[in-house]
This record gives sequence, structure tokens and C-alpha cells, in this order.
Amino acid sequence: MKQPGTLREALGRLVDEGRVKQPEGGWPSPPAFSEQEEPWHLRALSGLGAWLAAGLFLIFLFAVFSHSQVLLPGLLLLAGAVWMRRLAPGGFAHQLAFASSLAGQVLVITGLFDVLEAGWAAYLLVVCLEILLIAVFPDPAHRFVSTVLGVIVLLVWVIDRGHGDLVHLLVACLMAGSLWLWLQETSVTVSGWGPVLRPVAYGLTACLLAILTVPAGFPDPVSHHWWISSLVLGAGLILLAYRILIALGLEGDGRLAGLLLGGLLLIAALSVGAPGIPGALLILLLGHHRGNRPLMGFALIFLALFLSHFYYSLKLTLLVKSGVLAATGLVLLVWRRLLAAQFGREANV
Repeated sequence: MKQPGTLREALGRLVDEGRVKQPEGGWPSPPAFSEQEEPWHLRALSGLGAWLAAGLFLIFLFAVFSHSQVLLPGLLLLAGAVWMRRLAPGGFAHQLAFASSLAGQVLVITGLFDVLEAGWAAYLLVVCLEILLIAVFPDPAHRFVSTVLGVIVLLVWVIDRGHGDLVHLLVACLMAGSLWLWLQETSVTVSGWGPVLRPVAYGLTACLLAILTVPAGFPDPVSHHWWISSLVLGAGLILLAYRILIALGLEGDGRLAGLLLGGLLLIAALSVGAPGIPGALLILLLGHHRGNRPLMGFALIFLALFLSHFYYSLKLTLLVKSGVLAATGLVLLVWRRLLAAQFGREANV
């Protein structure tokens, strides 16, 4: 006698023999095995295997082909990674697609810079490639990485061409992009572009804070005019505070608006040469306004690290440094007290 091959066939045979009764509406479909149900250690092992396979394949290509010859394999690898991520099931396939995409980007970037001799066209094509991958590769982490890589390529171009002061234009663009994406987060989410643009917003914000570490972390900075970025970020901080006042309906209170904007203007003026301070305060205020805890956490961590390094890099005696810190803390406490009293007065009206 032929044995049934599936559970549904076995149930159908039992119904035919009268041993069981089929429920109304038919037998329910068996539950599908989801990626979330897979044990974490199996997911970790599959991910490790995927990244190891992509890494070994990358080493093989660099060992066999020259830098100019890896361009075509890189493009094919990128196309296969996008196809795998969009059509293949999760788990190992998604990890392999992510790793293959990064490996393909390394090959393509190496090939482009060799063929085009590291000219401006190579930088432009790499940035366009990252924008294309943001659109077609449906993975939040990958979109974040593509955003960061695109900004890094622009920063390398600025440094490589000897136009260090253009970094301030890059800072202004990153600030404007971050502000626009986070302030338009609700409309972006409603429009269906949230999964694409939210990782981009995080990437732009992370790159903005990372670039602001350059004047505090390197003995030979990219530019000697970081006061430009300080003024740009200070202006963005004041504009953001005024927009928040408008959203709260408090822009008509001249005393409150003057107190808040005057304090921010003072902070921007005092932080000339230390763009990390207005930059961190900008992201902190933006995160608080949007109720975004990760943004607030990133800003606070960055601000603490930047202030620590900035404090130790000052060529001042310990007595003068302590006086500066004490005076700054006193000014901030007084400003906070005035703002709290003014907001309390508004609440009681």
C-alpha cells in the first residue's frame, strides 16, 4: 500500500476511512517556520558563516585579479546581493546578501578608483552607487552603512583635493539634511518612505557628529577655520529652537523667546572653535523635540566625550580650567532657572 507523502494526504486518507471527521472550512494550514523562531545561536552561526564566505571570496578575487579587473565581478556581486536580499528568505540568505553587498562595494570602489585614476568622476560615481543602494537594498542597517560610506567618500575627496574648508559646507549640508528628515518624520512615515529615509537620517546625524570630532581629535586638523562650522551649527540651533517655540505656540511671548534665543546665541558665541558643542546641543534638542531617545543618547554621549577632550586639550592651568568650568556651569544653572520660572508663569496664566 502506498504511504501518503504529506500530513494533509494522511488526514485525507483518515477521513476517507471514516476514522476522523474533517472540520468545516478544511484543515488549517500548518504554521510556517519564521526567522524569529530560529534559535539565536543558529542565527549567529549562519551570519558568521555568511560573512566568512563573503570575506574569503573577496580575498580570492583580490588575489586573482588586478584592481582594474575587479570592477566587473564587483558589479555582478552587488547585483546578486540585491537580488538575494529582495527575493530570498531570511536568516543565512539575508546575512550573505549584506556581506556580499559590502564585498561588492569594496571591489567596485577599488576598480573605479583604479580605472578613473582617483579622479573626481570616481568619487561622484561612488556617491551615486551608495544612493542607488539606499533605494534598492531593503535593509535598514545597509541603508545606514551606505549613507555613512557616501559621506566618508565626500570627506575623503575634500581632504584629498586640499580643499579643507569645504568641510564646513559638508557640515552645513549634513545639518540641513538631518533637520529636514527628522522634522518631517511624520509626513515621511505616512508617505511610505519611512523605512528608506529613517536609516538615512540616522546616518546623516552620525556623520555630522563624527566629523565634528576632527578639530578635537587630530593634531593636524582638516581645516583651521572651524569657527565657520560653529557659527553654522549655532545658527541651526537657534532656528530649531524658534521652530519649536512656534510649534508650542509661544513665539508671541517676546520675553520667553528673547531669553531662550539669547542664551542659545551666547552658547554659540562661546563655542566658536568648538563646533561639537552646538552640534551636540542641536541633536539633543532635536531628539527631545521628536521624542527620539536614541538621538538624545547619541548627543549626550558625544557631548560628554567632546567636552572631556576639549577640556584636556586647553593650554591653560588647572586653576583657570576649573574657573572656566565653574563659571560655565553657573551661567547654565541661572539660565535654566530663568527659563523654568518663565515657563511656569506661562503655565499658570
